[in-house]
Amino acid sequence: MNRFRYAALDHKGSAHRGILEAASPEAAVAALARTYAAVTEVKELKPSWFTVWFNRIRPQRITTEHLLSFSHELAAMLNAGLSLKAALDIIAADAGSERMAYTVDSICQQVQQGIPLATAMARHGRIFPPNYVSLVRAGENSGTLPLMLERLADQLSAAESLTSKVKGAFYYPAIVLAFAGILSTVIIAVGIPMLKGMYGSMAMQLPLPTRILLGISNALSHWWGLFILAAVGLVVSFRRLNATPWGSLALDRLRLKIPVVGAVLRDLAIARFARNFSTVFGAGIPILQALEFTLGTTGSATVDESIGNLIPRIEEGASLSTQLRESGHFSSIVVGLVAAGENSGCLDTMVGKIAEFYEERVDSNLKSLTSIIEPVLMAGVGLMLGGLILALGLPFLNLSMAVAA
Repeated sequence: MNRFRYAALDHKGSAHRGILEAASPEAAVAALARTYAAVTEVKELKPSWFTVWFNRIRPQRITTEHLLSFSHELAAMLNAGLSLKAALDIIAADAGSERMAYTVDSICQQVQQGIPLATAMARHGRIFPPNYVSLVRAGENSGTLPLMLERLADQLSAAESLTSKVKGAFYYPAIVLAFAGILSTVIIAVGIPMLKGMYGSMAMQLPLPTRILLGISNALSHWWGLFILAAVGLVVSFRRLNATPWGSLALDRLRLKIPVVGAVLRDLAIARFARNFSTVFGAGIPILQALEFTLGTTGSATVDESIGNLIPRIEEGASLSTQLRESGHFSSIVVGLVAAGENSGCLDTMVGKIAEFYEERVDSNLKSLTSIIEPVLMAGVGLMLGGLILALGLPFLNLSMAVAA
C-alpha cells in the first residue's frame, strides 16, 4: 500500500488534511470521496530506502481469509448496483494485505481497459485458483457474477472452516511433542554433564540406561554441529521429496495408512473433492473440466491420482459412479449418491450432500481423535520424561542400597 497526503472539504465546507494508505491515487480519491464532499489534493508520499528494502524482503502472503473477504465484498457491491471498476477501486483501497491491494488494483486497471474480470484474475494464478477463475468466467458469461461470487465465498468459507478444525486438532499434540523433545534434549545435553563427576566418583558399574544416556550426552557434546546439519538436511530432503510427484504420492500413501489419522485425512480429501466439484459443476462447467479443476485441491496426492485416472475413461463414455467404484478410494455412500445424481440429473446437488456428510464426519472423527490423543499423549510424555529421570537417578538408588546392605 502507498501513503498519500490529502486535503478535502466536507459537506459543510470545512477543510480537512491527513494521510491515508491506498493502492493508487485513484483508489485514494475513491476512498476519500466516500467521506468528503470534495477532494482538493492527493499527493503520494515516497517511502524511505529502508522501507522499500524491507518491503522487498518481507514475505507477502494472501490467505484464504483475504480471498473470502474479497469475494463477499465484491458480490455485495455488485448486488448494490456499483460498477465493477468502482467496486474494485473500493476493495483495493481497503484491502488488508499490501499484495492483495496491489493485485486488485492491477485487475481494476485491466478491467478498465476492457479485459474480462476472469481473464485479469487468471494472470494472477498464484492467488486465484483455476476453479475460482472458471466460476467467475461462467458468471460473467451468464450475467450472474454476484451469484457466482457468493457461491465461491460459501465454498471458501466451508473449506477454511474444515481446514481450521483439522489444524486445531493436530496443533496441540505437535506443541506437546515439541516441548517434550526440547525438554529431553536440555536434560541430556545440560543435566547429564553436571552429574558426570558424581558418576565418575562412584566405585561401581553404572546401570545400562544411565550408560546409554551418557553415550548420547557425549555425542551431543562433541558432535552437536553434525546433529544440527543432519536435522536441517532431513527437513530439506523431506520438503524436496514432497515436492516431486512420486515422492508426494508415496508420502501421502504412508499418511493414509496411519491408524485413525489416515481415515480422517481420507475423509477430508473426499469432502474437499465433493465441495469443489459440486460448486464448479453446479455453475454449468462440463463434467470433464470440473473434474480437472478439482485436481490439486483435495490435499491428498492419492485421491488426486484417482480422480486423474477417472478423466480419460469418463471421456470415453463411462459413468462417474462406475469409475469411482472401480478406483477403490471412494466409499459405497459416495458411489451410491453419485449414481442417484446421475440418474436424476441432479449430480451437483447429490455431490453437495456428499460434501456435507463428509464434513460432518470429519468434524465428529476429529473430536473422537482429540479425546483419544490427549490421554495417550500425556501418558507417553510422562513415561519418556519419567524414564529419563529414573535413568539419571538409578546410580544413586543403587549406591544407597549398597550402603544400606
